[in-house]
Parts: sequence; structure tokens; C-alpha cells
Amino acid sequence: MTTKKFRLSGFDATEPETSGQVWILTGESRPYPLHIRAMGADQESRHTWPGDLSLGQLGLSRDGSLATATVNQTGTTSLWTLGVEGGEPQQVKETGRSAIYLPRLSPSGEYLAYLETPGQGYPPRRGAIAQLVILKRAGKQWTEQTAEFECLLSPWDWGQDDSTLVLTRADGSLEMVRRSDGGTDSVIAEQGSHPRFSPDGTALVYAGDADLMVVRGGKSDALGAITNTRGLAWTPDGFGVVLAQELSNWNFAVSHRTLDGGAERELFSRPRLSTLDVLPRKPDWPSDETVG
Repeated sequence: MTTKKFRLSGFDATEPETSGQVWILTGESRPYPLHIRAMGADQESRHTWPGDLSLGQLGLSRDGSLATATVNQTGTTSLWTLGVEGGEPQQVKETGRSAIYLPRLSPSGEYLAYLETPGQGYPPRRGAIAQLVILKRAGKQWTEQTAEFECLLSPWDWGQDDSTLVLTRADGSLEMVRRSDGGTDSVIAEQGSHPRFSPDGTALVYAGDADLMVVRGGKSDALGAITNTRGLAWTPDGFGVVLAQELSNWNFAVSHRTLDGGAERELFSRPRLSTLDVLPRKPDWPSDETVG
């Protein structure tokens, strides 16, 4: 079996409102078995989903129970859903030369959206223009919606609910757009990327020109300088974020910041990072898959 390697690393959160560990899912662009490990603890848990899948990117549902995965193989790209705590993967769609990127389920789970690069092959050039495609759940099937609109091939997120999305337009502006027709509801920043809504939907973080930014109550605040951002995710309590920054030559540093302006805490580094997300809890995997 050939799968993409993923690590689930835990770190002790420092906020007084938080207890326990935060579990970070990371992926590396190399064909290794799927596994997780608890960072800072003398244990390592392993779990491999069934099926002969070569996983590309993972996107987690907001409750952390379901993942959407891209599978890039010679000549085709396919989109799958799979339960984080087990279950048989389900194929949603397969394409020809058009590669599929950054799949995400809507907050309710009724919609699934992803970016597609028609005719550009895999991998695409940096700064490529993509189409955002939206699928709607119909029982066990997914049907494609008519609305398709262009944006940069860059991380995006759903809004507070299923009616809106936040993405980077072709000119670099970060905008809140309507799911129904792709029209702009509001411009969040003239330049911005990697938007992520907080678990309760009340705040938005994104990578600005030079700073990590947070929008709360209609007000924007800078959370400190960042460079070469490649991933952002909230901690489950909504008091901090985990971010990945590219250092050089496809080496990435993953760190933690709180929203109160506290010092950045370096967690670990990874080569060729392809996925960064945070689970609301440690997955309930069989105990016989845990090794010391």
C-alpha cells in the first residue's frame, strides 16, 4: 500500500483557558504510510486508512470527524471523503488532467468545495488561476452546482455558515464571496491569503502582506510579523493559532501564537509540508495501533 505520510503532533497549550493537548495534523509530500505521533510524549500512534490510496492534501470538517482528500495519480486526480476515526473511504469525483486542490466541507457538511486547474496538469505553476467548484450532498452522492468562479490557487475557507466563502481573488485581494453566485459580499483586505475562521465563527485570521492578521467584531489587528506562510489553523479553544512558514528549500517551521499578542512558540519543523490542520481532540484509534 502506498499512502501519503501524515503526522498528528500534540503540544501542551499555554493558555490558562486550555487544558490537555492540541493535536496537529501535518502532511509531507512523500509516499510514506499514514501515521501520527504525540509530540513531547513518549508514544507514537499509527493509523492507516484502508485502500491503495496515494494521498495528496487533506481538509478537515469543522468538527474534525470527516476529512476530504485529494489523490493525485498519473493522468488523473480524484476526490475522496474518509472518516478520521476509521471507515471505508468514499470516492466523490475523478477528473482527467484537471488537478483538484484544497478540498473543504462546509460548516453543515452539506457542501464540499475545492479548487481545480483545468488543463494545467500537475503540479501547477505558483500563482496559477483556479476555479472553485462546489458540490452539494444528495444522499450518498454529490452533485455539482452551477456556480463556478475564479480565484488564486491559494488556501481558502468557508464563512461563518454555508452561504459564504473567503478566498483570494486573482488580483490578490481577500474577499468574502457568496456561494450562490460568486459575487463579493465584502473585501477583507487588499492583499491577503490563508484565511481561517475560528471554531465558533466569530473571528477570522489570515496572512497579510507582512503580518498575521485577525478580524474580530469588524476590527482588524496585527498579531506579529510572518513570512512565507504556507498554512494556518485555529486551536480548538479559539485562543490561538498554529501556523507553518517556509524557511528555505521546502523546509517548514510550525509554531503557535496566542491572540493576546504573546510570544511565538516554535513547535517543530518538517520538510515538504502539504497539509496543516488541527483536530478538536485526539482520534479514537484502536489501542493496539499505539506503540512506545
